[in-house]
Amino acid sequence: MLLEMMELAPSALCEPPETFVPGEISSDGFHEGLDWISGTGDKVIFTRVAPDFSTSEIYFAAKKAAGWRSEKLPFSNGGYDAGVVFSKDMKRLILTSTRESDVAPEGNWNIWSVSVSTEGAGWRFGEAAFLNAPVNTDKNECCAVFGKGGEIFFSSDRNGPWSLYRALPAANGYIVEKLEGRINTDDGAWPSAYIEESDTLLFSSIRKSGAGGDDIYASTRVDGRWTEARMLGGPVNKSGYEDGARVFDGTFYWSSRPVQRAAEDPMIPSDIFYMSAVCAAEGSFSLE
Repeated sequence: MLLEMMELAPSALCEPPETFVPGEISSDGFHEGLDWISGTGDKVIFTRVAPDFSTSEIYFAAKKAAGWRSEKLPFSNGGYDAGVVFSKDMKRLILTSTRESDVAPEGNWNIWSVSVSTEGAGWRFGEAAFLNAPVNTDKNECCAVFGKGGEIFFSSDRNGPWSLYRALPAANGYIVEKLEGRINTDDGAWPSAYIEESDTLLFSSIRKSGAGGDDIYASTRVDGRWTEARMLGGPVNKSGYEDGARVFDGTFYWSSRPVQRAAEDPMIPSDIFYMSAVCAAEGSFSLE
């Protein structure tokens, strides 16, 4: 509602971005991205990626008296798993993985699903299940997020440049279609979050008009078509690489890493940052 009352959050009222749990969740030696955070803020699920991007694993962390305690989730198999997103009822999650399947070549990115139970003393996770065609193909699919009514937004290079698609539930699986409107370009796009209240998709893209590498954009669905993407402003997008946007309880989270000054320089890992969603949006998307 606040974003509807003000087109732009006055910068004087906005606190600058902060690093999320530096040294424990946002580490010095790995790339991290926040996937989920509890309403009380003391439990998180996050992705941790090797410095050279060779491996990626999913972790659960809980805040204890002595600090944060992290453990790898059982369905994350030590290969390349990333970007967990939960269904609205928290009974299912989807993720990107390069694990072996009968359809896609080894090493391809594909979308997998895991059943979840949060009842009782602890969480229980099922085995990861490959989403069959037409969601996954022999090309690459990644970065899936749930939308309205069971729809899934994702990115794929099945027809050339990485583009945004949605999978609609059908009697025997899904119907897949490329997003209509001005949201897709030839520059590539990868979803990161969906805001149901305003029917808005947040995604990263490497566009010539952007601030640097990956930048985070927003597009809203109006009468079935998507508006031209709006790049988030200076508090979020810098000259480096920004992606992995999430919005929980009015707070905007994302991952960011600076650009290497020279190819021989060591890569600086991504950290998780957060700030007020109103201030992050700067009028580019709405929470209502």
